[in-house]
Amino acid sequence: MKSSAPKGTKKKNNRLKPLSLIGIAVMLVMLLQMLILFAVSKTSEDSTPALVYYGTEIKLPEASLKTALSAAGFDFRIAEEGQTSFDRETVLLAVGENAFDVIKLYADDSNVLGFVLVDPKYPGNAAAEGINTFYPDKPVAIFSGKENWSSVSDLPDEALLYERMTGDDTVYGVPVTRGKYFSSTVYINNSVNRYLSFSGYKADGELLIFSPLFQNELAGYLSSVYHDHVGKIDTAKINMRLFFFILSVFAFITGLLLYMAPMNAVSAPKPGKGRALLLFITSVVLSAAIMSAAHLIKSVAILRVASLVPPLAVGLVSAVYVLAGNARNKEKLSFAAKGKALRPVFLILVTGGFVLLFALLTGDMTGTSRVLPIVLAACVADVPIRLVTYASVNPVHSLPEMLISLLPVPVIIVAACMSGNPAILIMIPALLFPCIFARAVRTVSDYPYMAAFAHGVLLALAVLLG
Repeated sequence: MKSSAPKGTKKKNNRLKPLSLIGIAVMLVMLLQMLILFAVSKTSEDSTPALVYYGTEIKLPEASLKTALSAAGFDFRIAEEGQTSFDRETVLLAVGENAFDVIKLYADDSNVLGFVLVDPKYPGNAAAEGINTFYPDKPVAIFSGKENWSSVSDLPDEALLYERMTGDDTVYGVPVTRGKYFSSTVYINNSVNRYLSFSGYKADGELLIFSPLFQNELAGYLSSVYHDHVGKIDTAKINMRLFFFILSVFAFITGLLLYMAPMNAVSAPKPGKGRALLLFITSVVLSAAIMSAAHLIKSVAILRVASLVPPLAVGLVSAVYVLAGNARNKEKLSFAAKGKALRPVFLILVTGGFVLLFALLTGDMTGTSRVLPIVLAACVADVPIRLVTYASVNPVHSLPEMLISLLPVPVIIVAACMSGNPAILIMIPALLFPCIFARAVRTVSDYPYMAAFAHGVLLALAVLLG
């Protein structure tokens, strides 16, 4: 029996194209690089000296601070509640409005080598009485976000405090510039024991300490000032860690795009206006109700678990549905075509692993009750969107539905404006990326439920940043 295929036609080749293979290689290498950055840059608890945070409770990126400071020979710790003395050489880190108080408390402590103040407020002339170049006889560094001033009348608090401690003039004084891109403006007094740095970007204390650029500058400062107290300093490692971290992020995104570029987009019908309106109303109501109720929950652990369950539940159920369908139809997991489940599964797992390492290297692992309610609202409100979208006869992941699932983003912006707390804006990328990634997965896969799995996994990982 002769084949009915036209003469000269070739059997469709469903193997991965070279561009996709390059993308896979780049993603795996960057995933390994992030794993190495997380694994090797740790100091032992017995290392000395230590940078110890002392002050009011705020969000702190412990993992990333430990990783960055290890290259400077420092360990990072948080002072225990009620701690009034330190049993080893310590540099104290204080952030925010009451940061200056730490100097007054520990100026004469023999184990305190110096102070680092981030975004401090000027305490007033009376409170600052006696603080100058010679007292305390320890280095004091002040870090702040970008500030602009042209006269004495509009000096920022950080400059006022620096001038009080040094007698230098920051209006007409000549600063030095540190770094090439997003460079910091730095003032150093003649005795080289007072340091003032304004970053090249606007950020308050809490946002500033999450910045890899700030952490890199802090590590460089500590290694240069306290080199006599540190056994081994790897200056190259301080700068190379930041370089490889930034390289990993951008290279992984490039690999992701290379992997998906040769894949043909899957066409899908658009949802009706009635369903889109139903999703929008349901999400608004759920978001408002949950955010109101979640603020009454004081336990961070409960909020975290509650935030993890909804997206993971929908995502895992969706994944099981796909695998069960493959088994029922006796289809093998394969990379052979875009419709085969292994392609999106690989994409989701590798990307999920990268996001997890990124969270561990940059995020706050303790969590705070003021951000997690918003994440909880985003996670739970996402459930009806997924159920209505993926339980329909022709399940899709359309642009309107993706925009509806982004509803928590303007909610976060409004919450930040009303509360006067811009720190919660760091949640926006954590909510944006899962939606965009789920849309991409749906575009290149014949399995619409895989998009639900992708969104669920990455949104759950976003809780680590909460």
